[in-house]
Amino acid sequence: GTPKRGEEARVARMSAAEITRSTVTRRQIREAFETIDQRAQAGIYPGFGLRRLYELEMEALTTQPDCGVLWAAASGSNQSVSAEGFRRVGGFDPALTINEERKRRFMFTRPVDTQPISYIVLNEGRFDGLRGGMRAGVMRGSSSHGDRRCRDSCQPGPYDSLRKLLFDLLSEDLDIALVPAPSMVKLALDLGLEGHLRVLEPPLLEGVRAMALRPDETELQERLNRAIGQFVGTPEYRKIYFKWWGKPKAFWTTATVAWTVTAALVFSALGMGYWRYTSVLRLNRTLGQTLAQLEQSREELHEQAILLEQEVAERQQTQEALAVKQRQLEELNKVLADGINEAVAELRHKDQMLIQQGRLAAMGEMINNISHQWRQPLNNIGLIVQNLQLAYQSGDLTAAEVNKEADKAMDVILHMSRTIDDFRNFFRQDKEKRTFEINTVVNSSLEFIAATLESCRIRVDVTSEGGVSAVGYQNEYAQVLLNILANARDALVERRVAAPRISIRIGRENGRSLLVVRDNGGGIAEDNLPRIFYPYFTPNDPVKGNGIGLYMSKVIIEKNMDGRLTARNVGDGAEFRIEV
Repeated sequence: GTPKRGEEARVARMSAAEITRSTVTRRQIREAFETIDQRAQAGIYPGFGLRRLYELEMEALTTQPDCGVLWAAASGSNQSVSAEGFRRVGGFDPALTINEERKRRFMFTRPVDTQPISYIVLNEGRFDGLRGGMRAGVMRGSSSHGDRRCRDSCQPGPYDSLRKLLFDLLSEDLDIALVPAPSMVKLALDLGLEGHLRVLEPPLLEGVRAMALRPDETELQERLNRAIGQFVGTPEYRKIYFKWWGKPKAFWTTATVAWTVTAALVFSALGMGYWRYTSVLRLNRTLGQTLAQLEQSREELHEQAILLEQEVAERQQTQEALAVKQRQLEELNKVLADGINEAVAELRHKDQMLIQQGRLAAMGEMINNISHQWRQPLNNIGLIVQNLQLAYQSGDLTAAEVNKEADKAMDVILHMSRTIDDFRNFFRQDKEKRTFEINTVVNSSLEFIAATLESCRIRVDVTSEGGVSAVGYQNEYAQVLLNILANARDALVERRVAAPRISIRIGRENGRSLLVVRDNGGGIAEDNLPRIFYPYFTPNDPVKGNGIGLYMSKVIIEKNMDGRLTARNVGDGAEFRIEV
């Protein structure tokens, strides 16, 4: 043969012994392949040895199916290896793709082709999914041969020949095949058996095929990638692809279309005739049923007309009876309205009486406080008069002494007058709500009853956070506080507590002002506690109280000032809480 282009000079320098050593015969390929493999060079075979070795191997592969030799050409290196060893290290085969073993040994170009590796079954059979124990055919050394999913779901059997695998599947020696779908479909097309196979979707694997290069051939890889990118997808590429894998036969041929149209027309004519026949029968049956229903409906309408006449007569009687009831109801409503108006008027009269009684009670309390406030000043005026009388009797009375004692008496009288004004302003009714200080109300209230508390030897302790204010009617708030303090005073005096004490705490709670009044008078009886705010309820002797004070206090705080007034027993006494 002729040397490879670029190797002519090197072949010309070779000796006869070297050329003889590079020569390979058919017998050596069949009988002594190991000798050839040992003497093969890792690089390019010299001269005609390359062409000669290729031709001999290709002839052996074509004429002798059992030949165990394959020729490997990758990245410019040409080597003859055994078929078994070649497949073991990941050589080229139509049923093989890129796997992890080949990635470790070779460097690959960009993909030239992607083949789906799918399950293929017989088209005539029924496939209900993978199950354990199924016989599956795979190509030996392929990606599907070592796939874990295939081993877990069935029993894979390796094949060296795709043709043998196809015939075993057709003869039902296999239940299923896991091979590259294009390869199997191409073989079936060549044999005219494509109608017997069915490819299951989706593919189990995607087999990517590319050119394998030596790991150091990066420049060649870049050139091949550019060439592949410019060639793959072109019309010439598709032409070669269909030439290699075969072009599927069109399903819709002229004959297929003709037979399909004819069959459709025949079935349409038969269907129209049958539909018309059944439609006539259905219409006749429907017409008979409709006539029967009309007759029945006529009878029902006659009966309903009779019932309607009776119902109209009954409704007329009902309306007349309803008119009578309506007149009676109007008369009853008038009587009830008159009774309600009388009851409301009576309740208003009672409320006015309660208010009047509350005012009288407050007035009595005020007069009592005034009497306590005036007792000491009146006593002082009496002493001044007695001093003047004694001085006059003893002859020591002088004009200066008279003026001095008169000034003292006038000071006491002015103090008593101011006391009257303070009480009058204190009980004057507020007309509008306004903001007031709780401390101011507490101090003024304690001043009004200080004399009575001192006479009863009752100690008052006041604790305040300072700056606590409320919005409402100041004088009414003070009246409520005076009622509570008066009740506490009466309880301490009546029960003769050894060390009577009233504690007042001023603060804020939940964004509202809080006033807590607590005494040590033994508390309120548990039976009376839920009723102490009822009108006219008093646990004391009716002579000492009429039960209006706490009721009016409840109304003032909760209705007039949108607050809350509660009472409870704590420790050794009672506690009242005012929240506004």
